[in-house]
Amino acid sequence: MAKQGFDFGRTISGAVWMLRRDIGVLGPIVLIWAVIDFALYAADYALGLSAFSSIVTLSMFSVPLMAGAVTVMALSGGSMGTGETVQAAAARYWPLLVCYILSFFGTLVGFVLLVIPGLILMVMWAVAFPILLNEDVSPRRALGESYRRIRESFAPVAGLIALFIGLSVGVGILLGAVVPAAYDGAVGLALGLETITTVVLGTVGAYLNVAIYSELNHVSGPDVTVFD
Repeated sequence: MAKQGFDFGRTISGAVWMLRRDIGVLGPIVLIWAVIDFALYAADYALGLSAFSSIVTLSMFSVPLMAGAVTVMALSGGSMGTGETVQAAAARYWPLLVCYILSFFGTLVGFVLLVIPGLILMVMWAVAFPILLNEDVSPRRALGESYRRIRESFAPVAGLIALFIGLSVGVGILLGAVVPAAYDGAVGLALGLETITTVVLGTVGAYLNVAIYSELNHVSGPDVTVFD
């Protein structure tokens, strides 16, 4: 039988389908993420740190836990409760943090050098979190496996990531026009806008990455999961 190729449309449909499937159980996790991020954004503001001007912020440290929890929810088919989902991500927090730091700074160096390497790494490491959580491997192995699996389907995966980046950039431009003005008059409003943007884009991005991961498994081999 001929080997199936990576299906761009099926992956988008899969991400949308999973979001619709889990919308009823995502609420508590998204709310927890929003509360944590709002508190950390407030701390960043008090320290003079900003996502628009600082490479390292306190709010970065919530990403592995909460993006990890959302990823677990997507991988488990919405069958796990809020507590179980957060606990599963918390149990792997340090590997998730190491994976996030390695991918963040690796991609950043790529952007600083020639931009293109940064974009390539962003694509090649897109499914590191799902691999790390679903297959219980080390951060280094997760990044390596993500690179290996996406290599043969680079073009369609890059297209999906480009769509998401375009959405994020559009929202960022809008937010960039609103947030500085909001900081001058209503800090709470500005922090709230940053929080909502981070949580919404983070949730959508996590589900897209899980859809890419599932499609790669569908194309290249059996779907192995620790959440059955």
